[in-house]
Amino acid sequence: MNEVYYIYLILAYASSITAIILSLYYFIKAPSIIIFSIIFLFYSQLLRPTVVFINGGTIITAENYNNNDYIFGFMISSLFALFSMVGTVVGGFGVINLRRQIFSKIKVNKKFENLSIVLLLAISALLIYTGGVDILFINRSTTISIVNPAVRYIYPFVVVFLAITTIHSALNLFESRWLVGAIKIFIILLISGIVGQRGFVIVFLIISYGLIAYTKGFNVVVKNGILLIFAILISLFLKDIIVYLFSVNTTDVDLQKDIVENILSRPDGDSTEVWMLTQGFIKNNYYLYGESIVNNIFNLFPHTFRIALDLKNGQDILNAYYNGDSYVEKGFGFNVTLPVEFYLNFGIFSLPLMIISGYIFGKHISKFYVSVCKFGEDPGISVLKLYAIWTITTSLSGFQWYILFYVSYLIFKKMYQKNNMRQNKENHLSSV
Repeated sequence: MNEVYYIYLILAYASSITAIILSLYYFIKAPSIIIFSIIFLFYSQLLRPTVVFINGGTIITAENYNNNDYIFGFMISSLFALFSMVGTVVGGFGVINLRRQIFSKIKVNKKFENLSIVLLLAISALLIYTGGVDILFINRSTTISIVNPAVRYIYPFVVVFLAITTIHSALNLFESRWLVGAIKIFIILLISGIVGQRGFVIVFLIISYGLIAYTKGFNVVVKNGILLIFAILISLFLKDIIVYLFSVNTTDVDLQKDIVENILSRPDGDSTEVWMLTQGFIKNNYYLYGESIVNNIFNLFPHTFRIALDLKNGQDILNAYYNGDSYVEKGFGFNVTLPVEFYLNFGIFSLPLMIISGYIFGKHISKFYVSVCKFGEDPGISVLKLYAIWTITTSLSGFQWYILFYVSYLIFKKMYQKNNMRQNKENHLSSV
Protein backbone atom coordinates (compact mmCIF):
# COMPACT_ATOMS: atom_id res chain seq x y z
CA MET A 1 0.00 0.00 0.00
CA ASN A 2 1.27 3.44 -0.96
CA GLU A 3 2.62 5.53 1.92
CA VAL A 4 0.06 8.28 1.35
CA TYR A 5 -2.76 5.83 2.06
CA TYR A 6 -1.31 5.13 5.51
CA ILE A 7 -1.62 8.87 6.15
CA TYR A 8 -5.22 8.76 4.89
CA LEU A 9 -5.90 5.87 7.26
CA ILE A 10 -4.45 7.66 10.28
CA LEU A 11 -6.45 10.79 9.44
CA ALA A 12 -9.62 8.70 9.04
CA TYR A 13 -9.33 7.05 12.46
CA ALA A 14 -8.28 10.32 14.13
CA SER A 15 -11.30 12.16 12.68
CA SER A 16 -13.73 9.36 13.62
CA ILE A 17 -12.44 9.15 17.20
CA THR A 18 -12.59 12.95 17.58
CA ALA A 19 -16.19 12.98 16.29
CA ILE A 20 -17.14 10.27 18.81
CA ILE A 21 -15.47 12.16 21.68
CA LEU A 22 -17.35 15.32 20.73
CA SER A 23 -20.68 13.50 20.60
CA LEU A 24 -19.98 11.79 23.95
CA TYR A 25 -19.17 15.14 25.55
CA TYR A 26 -22.40 16.62 24.24
CA PHE A 27 -24.43 13.60 25.36
CA ILE A 28 -23.00 13.69 28.90
CA LYS A 29 -23.78 17.39 29.18
CA ALA A 30 -27.24 17.08 27.64
CA PRO A 31 -28.47 13.53 26.89
CA SER A 32 -30.55 13.55 23.73
CA ILE A 33 -31.05 11.98 20.32
CA ILE A 34 -27.29 12.46 19.90
CA ILE A 35 -26.87 9.01 21.45
CA PHE A 36 -27.98 7.66 18.07
CA SER A 37 -25.05 9.50 16.46
CA ILE A 38 -22.65 7.97 18.99
CA ILE A 39 -23.84 4.45 18.16
CA PHE A 40 -23.75 5.13 14.42
CA LEU A 41 -20.27 6.70 14.51
CA PHE A 42 -18.81 3.87 16.57
CA TYR A 43 -20.30 1.16 14.37
CA SER A 44 -19.95 2.66 10.88
CA GLN A 45 -16.80 4.77 11.33
CA LEU A 46 -14.75 2.57 13.66
CA LEU A 47 -15.96 -1.01 14.06
CA ARG A 48 -17.04 -1.78 10.50
CA PRO A 49 -13.96 -0.31 8.74
CA THR A 50 -11.69 -2.19 11.15
CA VAL A 51 -13.54 -5.43 10.39
CA VAL A 52 -13.20 -4.71 6.64
CA PHE A 53 -9.42 -4.45 7.03
CA ILE A 54 -9.30 -7.62 9.16
CA ASN A 55 -11.35 -9.46 6.53
CA GLY A 56 -9.29 -8.07 3.68
CA GLY A 57 -12.35 -6.66 1.94
CA THR A 58 -16.09 -6.20 2.06
CA ILE A 59 -18.87 -8.75 1.56
CA ILE A 60 -21.93 -6.85 0.29
CA THR A 61 -19.83 -4.82 -2.18
CA ALA A 62 -17.12 -7.46 -2.71
CA GLU A 63 -17.23 -7.35 -6.53
CA ASN A 64 -16.55 -3.61 -6.51
CA TYR A 65 -14.03 -3.58 -3.65
CA ASN A 66 -10.93 -1.47 -4.18
CA ASN A 67 -8.64 -1.07 -1.18
CA ASN A 68 -7.34 2.39 -2.12
CA ASP A 69 -10.82 3.69 -2.88
CA TYR A 70 -12.06 2.27 0.42
CA ILE A 71 -9.30 3.93 2.46
CA PHE A 72 -9.76 7.28 0.70
CA GLY A 73 -13.54 7.02 1.09
CA PHE A 74 -13.12 6.15 4.78
CA MET A 75 -10.99 9.26 5.28
CA ILE A 76 -13.47 11.56 3.48
CA SER A 77 -16.38 9.97 5.36
CA SER A 78 -14.67 10.57 8.71
CA LEU A 79 -13.91 14.21 7.89
CA PHE A 80 -17.51 14.84 6.89
CA ALA A 81 -18.72 13.14 10.09
CA LEU A 82 -16.37 15.30 12.20
CA PHE A 83 -17.44 18.57 10.55
CA SER A 84 -21.11 17.61 10.98
CA MET A 85 -20.61 16.85 14.68
CA VAL A 86 -18.78 20.15 15.24
CA GLY A 87 -21.78 21.95 13.74
CA THR A 88 -24.22 19.93 15.87
CA VAL A 89 -22.40 20.71 19.13
CA VAL A 90 -22.16 24.42 18.31
CA GLY A 91 -25.80 24.61 17.19
CA GLY A 92 -27.13 22.64 20.13
CA PHE A 93 -24.99 24.15 22.84
CA GLY A 94 -27.96 26.13 24.15
CA VAL A 95 -29.57 22.93 25.41
CA ILE A 96 -26.79 22.63 28.00
CA ASN A 97 -27.67 26.04 29.44
CA LEU A 98 -31.37 25.19 29.35
CA ARG A 99 -30.76 22.21 31.59
CA ARG A 100 -29.74 24.53 34.43
CA GLN A 101 -33.26 25.95 34.53
CA ILE A 102 -36.20 24.54 36.51
CA PHE A 103 -38.27 22.14 34.45
CA SER A 104 -41.97 21.55 34.53
CA LYS A 105 -43.15 17.96 34.34
CA ILE A 106 -43.25 16.53 30.81
CA LYS A 107 -46.85 16.91 29.74
CA VAL A 108 -48.67 14.38 27.58
CA ASN A 109 -52.12 15.14 26.23
CA LYS A 110 -54.13 12.05 27.21
CA LYS A 111 -56.72 12.50 24.45
CA PHE A 112 -53.98 12.78 21.83
CA GLU A 113 -52.16 9.80 23.35
CA ASN A 114 -55.26 7.60 23.17
CA LEU A 115 -56.13 8.81 19.68
CA SER A 116 -52.62 8.00 18.46
CA ILE A 117 -52.70 4.34 19.53
CA VAL A 118 -56.21 3.88 18.11
CA LEU A 119 -55.18 5.38 14.76
CA LEU A 120 -51.97 3.30 14.73
CA LEU A 121 -53.99 0.10 15.11
CA ALA A 122 -56.65 1.18 12.60
CA ILE A 123 -54.22 2.31 9.88
CA SER A 124 -52.03 -0.79 10.38
CA ALA A 125 -55.11 -2.97 9.94
CA LEU A 126 -56.02 -1.02 6.79
CA LEU A 127 -52.48 -1.48 5.46
CA ILE A 128 -52.59 -5.26 5.91
CA TYR A 129 -56.18 -5.47 4.58
CA THR A 130 -55.23 -3.48 1.45
CA GLY A 131 -51.87 -5.09 0.75
CA GLY A 132 -52.46 -8.59 2.06
CA VAL A 133 -49.72 -10.87 3.36
CA ASP A 134 -47.54 -10.10 0.33
CA ILE A 135 -46.48 -6.76 1.88
CA LEU A 136 -45.02 -8.41 4.99
CA PHE A 137 -41.25 -8.04 4.78
CA ILE A 138 -40.62 -11.79 5.18
CA ASN A 139 -42.71 -12.36 2.03
CA ARG A 140 -41.17 -9.75 -0.25
CA SER A 141 -37.83 -9.02 -1.90
CA THR A 142 -38.81 -5.57 -3.20
CA THR A 143 -39.99 -2.31 -1.66
CA ILE A 144 -43.52 -2.25 -0.28
CA SER A 145 -44.78 0.18 -2.95
CA ILE A 146 -43.72 -2.14 -5.77
CA VAL A 147 -45.52 -5.12 -4.22
CA ASN A 148 -48.72 -3.08 -3.94
CA PRO A 149 -48.67 0.57 -5.14
CA ALA A 150 -51.89 1.36 -3.22
CA VAL A 151 -50.21 0.94 0.17
CA ARG A 152 -47.62 3.60 -0.71
CA TYR A 153 -50.12 6.20 0.51
CA ILE A 154 -51.14 4.29 3.66
CA TYR A 155 -47.76 3.07 4.89
CA PRO A 156 -46.29 6.53 5.75
CA PHE A 157 -49.11 7.20 8.22
CA VAL A 158 -48.36 3.92 10.00
CA VAL A 159 -44.83 5.25 10.51
CA VAL A 160 -46.05 8.64 11.83
CA PHE A 161 -48.28 7.10 14.49
CA LEU A 162 -45.63 4.50 15.23
CA ALA A 163 -43.31 7.39 16.12
CA ILE A 164 -45.86 9.20 18.29
CA THR A 165 -46.95 6.06 20.14
CA THR A 166 -43.34 5.01 20.76
CA ILE A 167 -42.62 8.31 22.53
CA HIS A 168 -45.78 8.08 24.66
CA SER A 169 -45.16 4.40 25.51
CA ALA A 170 -41.62 5.05 26.69
CA LEU A 171 -42.81 7.91 28.90
CA ASN A 172 -45.53 5.63 30.36
CA LEU A 173 -42.78 3.31 31.64
CA PHE A 174 -41.50 6.07 33.92
CA GLU A 175 -44.93 6.95 35.25
CA SER A 176 -47.43 4.96 37.25
CA ARG A 177 -48.77 3.64 33.92
CA TRP A 178 -45.84 1.31 33.27
CA LEU A 179 -48.16 -1.63 32.42
CA VAL A 180 -49.91 0.47 29.75
CA GLY A 181 -46.50 1.43 28.39
CA ALA A 182 -45.36 -2.20 28.29
CA ILE A 183 -48.49 -3.30 26.39
CA LYS A 184 -48.12 -0.47 23.89
CA ILE A 185 -44.43 -1.23 23.33
CA PHE A 186 -45.39 -4.85 22.60
CA ILE A 187 -47.90 -3.57 20.00
CA ILE A 188 -45.26 -1.25 18.51
CA LEU A 189 -42.70 -4.05 18.20
CA LEU A 190 -45.31 -6.28 16.58
CA ILE A 191 -46.35 -3.67 13.99
CA SER A 192 -42.78 -2.59 13.23
CA GLY A 193 -41.91 -6.26 12.74
CA ILE A 194 -44.79 -6.71 10.30
CA VAL A 195 -43.90 -3.71 8.13
CA GLY A 196 -40.13 -4.12 8.57
CA GLN A 197 -39.43 -0.72 10.13
CA ARG A 198 -37.48 -1.49 13.28
CA GLY A 199 -35.23 1.49 12.54
CA PHE A 200 -37.99 3.98 13.29
CA VAL A 201 -38.77 2.29 16.61
CA ILE A 202 -35.10 2.28 17.63
CA VAL A 203 -34.74 6.00 16.81
CA PHE A 204 -37.81 7.05 18.79
CA LEU A 205 -37.05 4.80 21.75
CA ILE A 206 -33.61 6.39 21.91
CA ILE A 207 -35.12 9.90 21.67
CA SER A 208 -37.39 8.97 24.59
CA TYR A 209 -34.42 7.62 26.55
CA GLY A 210 -32.52 10.88 26.03
CA LEU A 211 -35.53 13.03 26.96
CA ILE A 212 -36.09 11.14 30.20
CA ALA A 213 -32.39 11.21 31.10
CA TYR A 214 -32.27 14.93 30.32
CA THR A 215 -35.20 15.83 32.58
CA LYS A 216 -35.04 13.18 35.30
CA GLY A 217 -31.35 12.24 35.36
CA PHE A 218 -29.40 9.12 34.43
CA ASN A 219 -30.09 7.44 37.77
CA VAL A 220 -33.83 7.33 37.09
CA VAL A 221 -33.26 5.90 33.62
CA VAL A 222 -30.92 3.19 34.88
CA LYS A 223 -33.22 2.30 37.77
CA ASN A 224 -36.56 2.28 35.92
CA GLY A 225 -35.54 1.87 32.29
CA ILE A 226 -34.85 -1.87 32.10
CA LEU A 227 -37.92 -2.53 29.94
CA LEU A 228 -37.03 0.38 27.66
CA ILE A 229 -33.50 -0.93 27.18
CA PHE A 230 -34.91 -4.42 26.58
CA ALA A 231 -37.25 -2.99 23.91
CA ILE A 232 -34.32 -1.30 22.15
CA LEU A 233 -32.33 -4.56 22.14
CA ILE A 234 -35.32 -6.49 20.75
CA SER A 235 -35.74 -3.84 18.03
CA LEU A 236 -32.10 -4.20 17.00
CA PHE A 237 -32.49 -7.93 16.33
CA LEU A 238 -36.22 -7.97 15.52
CA LYS A 239 -35.79 -8.76 11.83
CA ASP A 240 -33.51 -11.72 12.53
CA ILE A 241 -35.88 -13.05 15.19
CA ILE A 242 -38.94 -12.85 12.92
CA VAL A 243 -37.15 -14.40 9.94
CA TYR A 244 -35.91 -17.26 12.11
CA LEU A 245 -39.33 -17.90 13.69
CA PHE A 246 -41.56 -17.49 10.64
CA SER A 247 -39.44 -18.22 7.59
CA VAL A 248 -40.65 -21.30 5.72
CA ASN A 249 -37.13 -22.60 5.44
CA THR A 250 -35.31 -21.67 8.63
CA THR A 251 -32.20 -23.51 7.47
CA ASP A 252 -31.52 -20.43 5.35
CA VAL A 253 -30.75 -18.54 8.59
CA ASP A 254 -27.25 -19.38 9.68
CA LEU A 255 -27.01 -18.63 13.40
CA GLN A 256 -23.41 -19.81 13.52
CA LYS A 257 -21.97 -17.02 11.38
CA ASP A 258 -18.70 -15.74 12.73
CA ILE A 259 -18.63 -12.15 13.97
CA VAL A 260 -16.78 -10.78 10.95
CA GLU A 261 -19.19 -12.21 8.41
CA ASN A 262 -22.20 -11.22 10.50
CA ILE A 263 -21.08 -7.58 10.64
CA LEU A 264 -20.08 -7.25 6.98
CA SER A 265 -23.12 -9.04 5.56
CA ARG A 266 -25.51 -6.49 7.09
CA PRO A 267 -26.56 -3.43 5.06
CA ASP A 268 -26.80 -1.41 8.32
CA GLY A 269 -23.81 0.85 8.77
CA ASP A 270 -22.34 0.34 5.30
CA SER A 271 -21.65 4.06 4.83
CA THR A 272 -17.88 3.69 4.32
CA GLU A 273 -18.55 1.11 1.62
CA VAL A 274 -20.92 3.53 -0.11
CA TRP A 275 -18.13 6.12 0.04
CA MET A 276 -15.86 3.62 -1.70
CA LEU A 277 -18.45 3.16 -4.46
CA THR A 278 -18.75 6.94 -4.71
CA GLN A 279 -15.02 7.24 -5.41
CA GLY A 280 -15.33 4.65 -8.16
CA PHE A 281 -18.31 6.44 -9.72
CA ILE A 282 -16.59 9.85 -9.75
CA LYS A 283 -13.38 8.43 -11.26
CA ASN A 284 -15.37 6.95 -14.14
CA ASN A 285 -17.90 9.75 -14.55
CA TYR A 286 -18.10 13.33 -13.28
CA TYR A 287 -19.34 15.53 -10.44
CA LEU A 288 -23.05 16.30 -10.66
CA TYR A 289 -22.85 20.02 -9.76
CA GLY A 290 -26.19 20.20 -7.95
CA GLU A 291 -28.24 18.12 -10.39
CA SER A 292 -29.03 15.24 -8.01
CA ILE A 293 -29.65 17.63 -5.10
CA VAL A 294 -32.38 19.46 -7.04
CA ASN A 295 -33.90 16.15 -8.17
CA ASN A 296 -34.61 15.17 -4.56
CA ILE A 297 -37.77 17.27 -4.72
CA PHE A 298 -39.18 14.46 -6.89
CA ASN A 299 -38.75 11.91 -4.08
CA LEU A 300 -42.49 12.16 -3.52
CA PHE A 301 -42.77 9.94 -6.61
CA PRO A 302 -41.62 6.28 -6.94
CA HIS A 303 -38.02 5.64 -7.98
CA THR A 304 -39.24 4.03 -11.22
CA PHE A 305 -40.92 7.32 -12.18
CA ARG A 306 -37.77 9.33 -11.38
CA ILE A 307 -35.51 7.03 -13.39
CA ALA A 308 -37.91 6.91 -16.36
CA LEU A 309 -37.94 10.72 -16.58
CA ASP A 310 -34.21 11.02 -15.76
CA LEU A 311 -34.90 12.88 -12.52
CA LYS A 312 -32.54 10.72 -10.50
CA ASN A 313 -31.26 11.74 -7.06
CA GLY A 314 -27.91 10.59 -5.71
CA GLN A 315 -29.33 7.35 -4.38
CA ASP A 316 -30.90 6.52 -7.75
CA ILE A 317 -27.70 7.37 -9.62
CA LEU A 318 -25.32 5.28 -7.51
CA ASN A 319 -27.67 2.30 -7.20
CA ALA A 320 -28.58 2.30 -10.89
CA TYR A 321 -24.87 2.58 -11.77
CA TYR A 322 -23.81 -0.39 -9.65
CA ASN A 323 -26.97 -2.51 -9.46
CA GLY A 324 -28.67 -1.65 -12.76
CA ASP A 325 -31.97 -3.39 -13.43
CA SER A 326 -32.01 -4.99 -9.98
CA TYR A 327 -32.47 -1.60 -8.33
CA VAL A 328 -35.07 -0.48 -10.86
CA GLU A 329 -37.14 -3.66 -10.42
CA LYS A 330 -36.87 -4.11 -6.65
CA GLY A 331 -36.25 -0.61 -5.29
CA PHE A 332 -33.76 -1.97 -2.75
CA GLY A 333 -30.25 -0.57 -2.59
CA PHE A 334 -27.72 1.12 -0.38
CA ASN A 335 -28.53 4.45 1.26
CA VAL A 336 -26.89 7.65 0.08
CA THR A 337 -26.47 10.00 3.03
CA LEU A 338 -26.35 13.80 2.90
CA PRO A 339 -22.51 14.02 2.89
CA VAL A 340 -22.29 11.47 0.04
CA GLU A 341 -24.89 13.48 -1.93
CA PHE A 342 -22.91 16.68 -1.35
CA TYR A 343 -19.66 14.98 -2.35
CA LEU A 344 -21.20 13.54 -5.53
CA ASN A 345 -22.09 17.08 -6.55
CA PHE A 346 -19.26 19.30 -5.30
CA GLY A 347 -16.50 17.02 -4.06
CA ILE A 348 -14.36 18.03 -1.09
CA PHE A 349 -15.54 21.65 -1.47
CA SER A 350 -18.87 20.62 0.08
CA LEU A 351 -17.17 19.87 3.41
CA PRO A 352 -18.16 23.25 5.02
CA LEU A 353 -21.81 22.47 4.21
CA MET A 354 -21.67 19.71 6.83
CA ILE A 355 -21.02 22.28 9.56
CA ILE A 356 -24.15 24.14 8.42
CA SER A 357 -26.34 21.00 8.33
CA GLY A 358 -24.96 19.91 11.72
CA TYR A 359 -25.64 23.37 13.15
CA ILE A 360 -29.27 23.27 11.93
CA PHE A 361 -29.79 19.87 13.54
CA GLY A 362 -28.16 20.94 16.82
CA LYS A 363 -30.30 24.06 16.92
CA HIS A 364 -33.45 21.97 16.59
CA ILE A 365 -32.35 19.66 19.40
CA SER A 366 -32.38 22.75 21.61
CA LYS A 367 -35.78 23.81 20.27
CA PHE A 368 -37.18 20.34 20.97
CA TYR A 369 -36.19 20.52 24.64
CA VAL A 370 -37.39 24.10 24.99
CA SER A 371 -40.83 23.23 23.59
CA VAL A 372 -41.20 20.06 25.71
CA CYS A 373 -39.43 20.94 28.95
CA LYS A 374 -40.06 24.67 29.18
CA PHE A 375 -43.36 25.24 27.40
CA GLY A 376 -44.98 21.86 28.05
CA GLU A 377 -45.68 20.79 24.47
CA ASP A 378 -46.59 17.13 24.06
CA PRO A 379 -43.31 15.35 23.12
CA GLY A 380 -45.29 13.10 20.77
CA ILE A 381 -45.97 16.21 18.69
CA SER A 382 -42.61 17.97 19.07
CA VAL A 383 -40.69 14.86 18.08
CA LEU A 384 -42.29 14.93 14.62
CA LYS A 385 -40.54 18.22 13.85
CA LEU A 386 -37.24 17.03 15.34
CA TYR A 387 -37.36 13.86 13.26
CA ALA A 388 -38.21 15.85 10.12
CA ILE A 389 -35.09 17.99 10.62
CA TRP A 390 -32.94 14.97 11.50
CA THR A 391 -34.12 13.23 8.33
CA ILE A 392 -33.31 16.09 5.95
CA THR A 393 -29.93 16.79 7.61
CA THR A 394 -29.04 13.10 7.36
CA SER A 395 -30.10 12.29 3.81
CA LEU A 396 -31.80 14.28 1.06
CA SER A 397 -33.27 11.03 -0.24
CA GLY A 398 -35.56 11.25 2.81
CA PHE A 399 -37.12 14.49 1.52
CA GLN A 400 -40.56 12.87 1.31
CA TRP A 401 -40.29 11.82 4.96
CA TYR A 402 -39.30 15.36 5.89
CA ILE A 403 -42.46 16.69 4.21
CA LEU A 404 -44.65 14.02 5.83
CA PHE A 405 -43.35 14.52 9.38
CA TYR A 406 -43.17 18.31 9.22
CA VAL A 407 -46.71 18.67 7.83
CA SER A 408 -47.95 16.16 10.45
CA TYR A 409 -46.25 18.27 13.14
CA LEU A 410 -47.97 21.45 11.95
CA ILE A 411 -51.39 19.76 11.81
CA PHE A 412 -51.14 18.15 15.26
CA LYS A 413 -49.67 21.29 16.84
CA LYS A 414 -52.61 23.32 15.53
CA MET A 415 -55.04 20.74 16.93
CA TYR A 416 -53.16 20.72 20.25
CA GLN A 417 -53.28 24.51 20.53
CA LYS A 418 -57.02 24.62 19.78
CA ASN A 419 -57.66 21.94 22.38
CA ASN A 420 -55.66 23.87 24.99
CA MET A 421 -57.52 27.11 24.20
CA ARG A 422 -60.85 25.31 24.58
CA GLN A 423 -59.80 23.74 27.88
CA ASN A 424 -58.52 27.06 29.24
CA LYS A 425 -61.81 28.72 28.25
CA GLU A 426 -63.81 25.98 29.97
CA ASN A 427 -61.67 26.24 33.11
CA HIS A 428 -62.08 30.00 33.13
CA LEU A 429 -65.88 29.77 32.80
CA SER A 430 -66.15 27.12 35.54
CA SER A 431 -64.14 29.32 37.92
CA VAL A 432 -66.41 32.34 37.38
